Amino acid sequence: MMFERRDTPRSRKERGFTLIELLVVIAIIGVLVALLLPAVQAAREAARRASCLNNMKQIGLGMQNYHATFNTFPQIVNFPNSTAGANIIHGPSSLLFAMGYMEGQPLFNAFNMNAACVITCDNNGEKNTTVIFASVKAFLCPSDTIGTGTFPAGSNYGASIGPQYRWDPNPVGGVGVGMFAKNSNWGMRECEDGSSNTILYNEILKGDDDTTNGTGTEFFKIVNWPVSGGQGAGDNQLAQQPAGYAALQQYTGICNAERAKGQPSTLICDFAHDFWIMGRMAQGPNSNMMFTPNSRNADCSNDPPTNGLWTSRSRHPGGVNVLFVDGSVHFIKNTISNQTWWALGTKAGQEVISSDSY
Repeated sequence: MMFERRDTPRSRKERGFTLIELLVVIAIIGVLVALLLPAVQAAREAARRASCLNNMKQIGLGMQNYHATFNTFPQIVNFPNSTAGANIIHGPSSLLFAMGYMEGQPLFNAFNMNAACVITCDNNGEKNTTVIFASVKAFLCPSDTIGTGTFPAGSNYGASIGPQYRWDPNPVGGVGVGMFAKNSNWGMRECEDGSSNTILYNEILKGDDDTTNGTGTEFFKIVNWPVSGGQGAGDNQLAQQPAGYAALQQYTGICNAERAKGQPSTLICDFAHDFWIMGRMAQGPNSNMMFTPNSRNADCSNDPPTNGLWTSRSRHPGGVNVLFVDGSVHFIKNTISNQTWWALGTKAGQEVISSDSY
């Protein structure tokens, strides 16, 4: 039998990607990554914001437990001391007293109330260092990573003194527009506007001890209030907003002008809220409500321990978390109106606030 010989066809060459196909695939992957990364970042920020909200709820629980015991919220303390002066503003913050009612009893017990003051005390040196330098996770917002290594014992949550510039007019103590002031105690009975309509604590930013990087925590000191009478004291300084709005507008212009000067300046500070334990306005966990959240205006003060603009700020996009007197926590947008923000800051202003205004 004759067999016809046939040559086997050559196997086809294995075909790879052409340059154009490879570029198209890379472009598609790039687009997918560009679409995915913002979603991942948004999810992470949502988780951080939820953690921050939970921190404020823990503070609110501690405040409520304290109130249940003493029928008042804790005060911001100023310890008189004969050796360091009669009016030192370096006592403990309201957070110290809340610690004893939010699973922080060991830290509260470690604080020596017989010490004249907390830190940088004239003729006394630093006291209570164990508590002073303790970092409390519940007082730190995970979104505010700037300055974490610089001030690990800081706080991202500040007791609200309300829409007022000065917080400790001497010699009578706190004026009491908001729920906190120096050496003053108020509770639910003084909250005439309603516990669900009055802010107890605002979110704030920690400084990073660097005045050159523009993180939003810088403030400008020795900036006089427009109506001045000795260290910035004046009639409009003690008036709540909106009564003192004209003076606030003037002061805003003066303060922003200080920021516009840029470096070098010896009047710029960036140590805001660096110790949760300190009752002092500038360095401690305190805030006021002159500006709406995350205001683009600069913060200033005439005398850091006694007065100034200590605005509620956060690293969350679009707003801040706030704790109300009733223990609830809400996210307040930056777009809230001045009138509504000021009304939420007063405890007995008799303002009418609609439920859809914030």
